[in-house]
Amino acid sequence: MQIRIAYMIKYLSPRFAVISCVVLIFPLVLAGQGLGKSVAKRAVLNFPDCNSVGNSFTFALAGDSRGHYKQVNKDVLGPVMDNIQKQVNSAFTVFVGDLIHGSYLDSGLVARAMAQWQDVISTHYSGAVVTIPGNHDAKTKKSQELYKKFFGTAVPQNGPEDEKGLTYYFDFKGCRFVMLDTNVHGDSGKVRHIDWLEKVLKSAREQGNNHILVFGHVPAWPVIGGSKEGGEDGEKAGMEGTDKFWELLKTYGVSAYFCGHEHVYARAKVTGVWQVIAGGAGAPLTMMRKDYKDATAAIRSRTNHPGAKTYNVSLAAADDPHIPSDKASHLFGDSIYNYVMVDVSPAKIRVRMYGAKQNDSPMKFELMDQFDIR
Repeated sequence: MQIRIAYMIKYLSPRFAVISCVVLIFPLVLAGQGLGKSVAKRAVLNFPDCNSVGNSFTFALAGDSRGHYKQVNKDVLGPVMDNIQKQVNSAFTVFVGDLIHGSYLDSGLVARAMAQWQDVISTHYSGAVVTIPGNHDAKTKKSQELYKKFFGTAVPQNGPEDEKGLTYYFDFKGCRFVMLDTNVHGDSGKVRHIDWLEKVLKSAREQGNNHILVFGHVPAWPVIGGSKEGGEDGEKAGMEGTDKFWELLKTYGVSAYFCGHEHVYARAKVTGVWQVIAGGAGAPLTMMRKDYKDATAAIRSRTNHPGAKTYNVSLAAADDPHIPSDKASHLFGDSIYNYVMVDVSPAKIRVRMYGAKQNDSPMKFELMDQFDIR
């Protein structure tokens, strides 16, 4: 018996090691497909002109363009940006994170992927671009530093000292945009500087902005996992400290929180503040849960727009008190590739979602949801 065990250790263990190595490395090789070996120096994508005059404008919103085994899903991201380009009078596009798949092992691959993302955007879109990082963009400290080099140098350097180039704010035609990095490497899934956020929101009101819009990667109120630990691949589905964060948004009259992370389109009004998830620019689509508490009850509703999709209004899973269902209303969404257009005027904000079915070839985006924020 001892001889047999010794034989297995000596002759079979290397074979198992080879198999394990192939299983672990093969997806990483696939994720690097289509990327060159070097990264040329390039200009950072244009940032909006914050000196623009007027008080009405339109901007676009998209998120989560990473592939599953590709760093960038250009087959979806390209058509998304083509369609945004066709929209009339769009001032700029906000991208709410997970631009690329990322890597824990190869920072060179990450740099090439970020360069590829910029190439796809600049090939299909000529407008200004505003970004914040997602968890896939900052899998390592080195990846986070690369993100700042590629995307963080052109943004206002007015964030917390340890998040400059990642967290920041700017004013555009009477509207304050607050851009939050909810996925700082080593401390992900939260707003780390809540005091800084309050000062920025307070000053926006003191300076007479018509609207305040807040952006992050991670939803405050997830619709996929149903719990804070229910995200894809064990990722957190929602952020820590949601109640305190949301109370600040309510206190200072924030119109909406825009985010991604969950690969769907979804919008809900939670205690007076809208959350809009736009995570469908190429990442693998995920299905919204069907096992919400009271899923069979009469809690379905439909937006006034005839093309809108419906699902359960309840945000709460039976085992998750973190997301109280009685706080949410006007909840709609779909597991669909998407982008969002936001029309801003002094009196109201109109949100329009354009979606395309996963199997459409070529991709055909059409208006599927529309609602107003007053």
